[in-house]
Amino acid sequence: MTKGVKEDEAARQEAEAERFAGDYLNILDEQKQGLFEAMGTAVYSEKAITRETAKAIAEQHEAQTDLIKENYISTGTRWAKNITIKQNGPAEERIAETVEAERLILTETSLIEVSTANQITGVVSKALKEGLTIAQMQEAIIDAGIFGPARALRISRTITGSAASLGQLIAGEMSGATKKVWRDSGFNVRAAHQERDGETVGINDRFSVKLGSLVGPRWPGDPDVSASDRISCRCSLTFE
Repeated sequence: MTKGVKEDEAARQEAEAERFAGDYLNILDEQKQGLFEAMGTAVYSEKAITRETAKAIAEQHEAQTDLIKENYISTGTRWAKNITIKQNGPAEERIAETVEAERLILTETSLIEVSTANQITGVVSKALKEGLTIAQMQEAIIDAGIFGPARALRISRTITGSAASLGQLIAGEMSGATKKVWRDSGFNVRAAHQERDGETVGINDRFSVKLGSLVGPRWPGDPDVSASDRISCRCSLTFE
């Protein structure tokens, strides 16, 4: 895979991520509005705000789960179609079955929700120590970018990247491929992913363990691995 082809693939992933980013931002904004409204009447304590944070996140759980599922199946199906080797039937049903069997949607939702809660807790704890008012605390949360567009795009990039690679993997499996090959995006690539470029493993095997992960990824963006190994990953797969 040439550098130009890699960059084209990464650009398509970025366009796909931007397509979903607004929807993720809407969910984050709803969480922020729910939390800030509750903070206006809550007891001024970390315990109370933690409770209201959990409630605000829970109120958007179903919407977030539905969006992640749509992202996985829609993106995965599109990327599966880009595998040029002949597939034995349509990939969409297999993708949906895999997403369900692997509990990918619940895993992704949990990762996002835990991250949101942890980031808010960190800001609130610091704000309480500094004696900030509720209004100042809310401003600190906004400044941290927890509910902002940059984080929404980062979430979308991460899930889109995973979904695209999963779609490729399933299409490769359906074609009868026996090996999968890691391909980096050709630009702005983390060093560990440059090291994986060209790494070839069995179709059902994992790639090398890096960046603090406990296991290697099955595909680029696999939620089994560490955040530093998957967030905003634009790598992809080819097959042999």
